[in-house]
Amino acid sequence: MYGGGTALPGMYGMFVLQVLELIGHNSASKRRGLSPEEDRHGRGMSDSQQHQVVCIFKEPGRKVLVATSAAEEGLDVPSCEFVVRYNAAATGIQLLQSRGRARQRAAEFCAILQEGTQDVELHNKSRLEEANMHQWQRNFAESVARGVSAAGEAEQR
Repeated sequence: MYGGGTALPGMYGMFVLQVLELIGHNSASKRRGLSPEEDRHGRGMSDSQQHQVVCIFKEPGRKVLVATSAAEEGLDVPSCEFVVRYNAAATGIQLLQSRGRARQRAAEFCAILQEGTQDVELHNKSRLEEANMHQWQRNFAESVARGVSAAGEAEQR
């Protein structure tokens, strides 16, 4: 079950933790003729299955959502306390969307990267793109505050 969970005993300071899985659409296992049980990582989720997992995640309680890039956009995943990205974002937009899930006060975002791999270069490129987007947004807001549109500035140059 996609919304299955792992329960820890509620004694000795431990708590109940429900682990949910959210993955994108994938028809590769159908093309290979494997059942979901035979090809756990190649299967995909329907829209209704994804929606069901997000609804469970929104309910009160302690939960962990393990997700592929399917959770980056298009799904109404609530803000999280702790977001771990276990690979490099290929673009600044992906990095911004991943970071955007850590919206709660004192939330943490962490990217796990292996030194000496392309992941580090991709992450650095994505951070630069993200910084450029934030700078553009600040410049645009300042232009609007001064009463100058972005298109007007471009025409004047």
